[in-house]
Formats: sequence, structure tokens, C-alpha cells
Amino acid sequence: MLCILKAAAVLAVIFTTDLALAHEFKIKDFEFIHPWTREPARGVKDVRVYMVLRNMASTPDRIVGVSSPFATKGELRAGKSEGERTVSAIPVPADATIELNADRPHILLLGLTEPLDGYQYFPLILTFERAVKWRSQFTSKSRTDGSQRRKT
Repeated sequence: MLCILKAAAVLAVIFTTDLALAHEFKIKDFEFIHPWTREPARGVKDVRVYMVLRNMASTPDRIVGVSSPFATKGELRAGKSEGERTVSAIPVPADATIELNADRPHILLLGLTEPLDGYQYFPLILTFERAVKWRSQFTSKSRTDGSQRRKT
């Protein structure tokens, strides 16, 4: 049975060239570090979402769901070495840090309902098996601008 507590985080995900200013925040026993996606090319409807996630609890947890009003569907995916197949959950071990990226498990938003421009904010909801339902605002990085900038 899923034990879902609702926790809302209003997050202005900020990207800068200075890693010391990279965004991170905590909700209960989880720390979310620099969540982001890349601006998709025109007409592309699917985007990967990445971040570093730290579980500071003494018990493991799992991401069991993802959604966004900007996409028709959200999926949890294995990394490239496993064929990026759909997975039912992404484990988050106790007292551990994991990185969601293309080579490891990550999030895939399918069927964007509107274009994502560089530095545009969009909502994302993660559901954890034990801990929280996490809502946040993400932003996309520009495809044409390799630098990261602060959005005001």
C-alpha cells in the first residue's frame, strides 16, 4: 500500500554557470539537487528529466510514479545500458544519493502538451512509495545556449 503524504514545494529551478549556486532543496528526508531537462527541438514531444536525489532516511524508498500537466504521460525509465526500458519504480536506498541521468534510471515525459522553450518553467509531480508526493516547478535548458543562466 502506498503511503503518500502530500508536500508541495514551490521551486524556482535556477540554472547558473556557478555550481555553487546550483539549486537544491529538502522535503522531509529527501534532498532534490539540480532538477532539469533540456529544451526539446521543435516538434519533439518527449523529454527526459534528470536530477540528483538524496535519501537521508534510515529506510529505503522508491519513486513509483511521475506526472506533469505539460505531458500526457510520465514514465520511469532504466538507463541506456538497460535499453531505457520502462521500470515500475526507481529505488532510492536509505542514507544514499542517486543520480537520475541518461546512463542511469531517469524520468521520461511523453507527449508534451505544449512546447517547452529554453528556461521555461513546468510542473512535475513525483510519487514515492513511502515518503512524499513531491510537486515542483522545473525549467528547461536552452538547446542553443550551452550556458546556464538565472531566470528572474
